[in-house]
This record gives sequence, C-alpha cells and structure tokens, in this order.
Amino acid sequence: MKEAYPNVEVIILTGHGSKKDEEAATRFGAFDYMKKPADLDALVRRINSAFKQRMKKLERMSMAVAFAEAGEFDTAREMMEDDDEEKKKKKKKEEGG
Repeated sequence: MKEAYPNVEVIILTGHGSKKDEEAATRFGAFDYMKKPADLDALVRRINSAFKQRMKKLERMSMAVAFAEAGEFDTAREMMEDDDEEKKKKKKKEEGG
C-alpha cells in the first residue's frame, strides 16, 4: 500500500496478527497496528494522530516550496533534508537501532 500510495497513512486492524506481523507492518511503513477487538476511542485517536502527522508533513513541504519559489533554494533543500533525516531516524528506531 505504501509503495503504491506513499502519502496514505496505513493503520492495520487485525483479528489474527502476531508480534512478527506487527514488526513487518511497521517495517513496510504502517503508521500503526492494532488488534481486534480494538477500543473505538483508541482507534479514533490513532486515526487523528495519523491525520495530524500527514498535515505536518504537507505543511513542511508547502513551506519548502514557498522558500524555493522565493529563490531560497538552500533553505528549501535544508527543509527537505531535515524531512529525510527524520524518516531515517524513524526507520532506524523501528528496526531496533
């Protein structure tokens, strides 16, 4: 899903998952992984968290575009590199490093 639609935040909701499945989902970019029966309030909180994270990313990208359009290419590049660095840190944390 993340490969085909990288801008979609994925929350896995399963009735038969395992810790190994959860680790794989995280490795493949799932935002969250929940087992059934899921508490509805907890699910809504996670959906809201995914939405807020996506909005922060979009806002940061919009800011980088604005800087680039204003000729501030170094600032725009730094903002995008910071985003890439955050992705690397998150991935390393998820992999246990």
